[in-house]
Amino acid sequence: MSRFWSLAQFGLFIASFASNFIVLFKVPLAEAQPFYAAYSIANTAFSLLITLIFTWVCISKYRKICTVILVVIACGAAIAMGGMVGVAVIYPLAMLCGDYAVSQAKSIKLNTPYRVLMVLTAALFFIPGLPFEISVLIRIGASLIFYIFILLQEEELLKLDIRSPVAFLITVYIFYSGTLIAIPWLNSSAIDVKIWYLAAQVSLGLLLKRADFLTRSSFKASRSVNFVSYFGASVVIIGTSIYDFNWVYALLLIVSSLGLILAVDKLLIKKEVEHVA
Repeated sequence: MSRFWSLAQFGLFIASFASNFIVLFKVPLAEAQPFYAAYSIANTAFSLLITLIFTWVCISKYRKICTVILVVIACGAAIAMGGMVGVAVIYPLAMLCGDYAVSQAKSIKLNTPYRVLMVLTAALFFIPGLPFEISVLIRIGASLIFYIFILLQEEELLKLDIRSPVAFLITVYIFYSGTLIAIPWLNSSAIDVKIWYLAAQVSLGLLLKRADFLTRSSFKASRSVNFVSYFGASVVIIGTSIYDFNWVYALLLIVSSLGLILAVDKLLIKKEVEHVA
């Protein structure tokens, strides 16, 4: 029963992540390269800062203040940049704030409703005639509503369980974010960039989400979670190589995947996860 519940939680966790993949997939082709480039840089920077806030800042009140400051800065930057680039800047932080708020809240249990809503809002991108920017803004608003509610109602946001935060972050961001930042800048066609960027988002994202899942206070993991993430990442890389072979991208994803696996196994703090059957 414990294994089934852990796998079900991970399934919903991955489904909410997959909804983000739909957003990235639906980016108009003409805007894909600048959007992906801006999104990758913003996602890398904000993910790093949010993780540091939830590992280094010891007092919950200060963790809240730090996230508010980030949101204000991101909103200002998004407004200044405008257009799709501005959307690409604020979107990842809005998702991160909602995600971490629901999983690290000590007493308010909104993790499942939040992830279900994120999955449902992905349907907006399939409504004919609804502009991409409007769909993204609705999704941003939904995530920030959860974040603001927990910010106001929850007394404590719990820290992440990571054994070595600095080593973990450096390794993760080299293999995950470094790969995503590199792909749009390699000399390839717009189609190749979009295909392999999405493949990297899914394959590396599955492995990173496994790591993310293990650090959250509201989740426990099992060997089934490891199998799903490893198998899924392998299928995506192999399938993409068959569909649109590019040895540079394929090699980049393989090396990055192995680096992420080693980083998680060596640098996560939740040792008990390894013994959960």
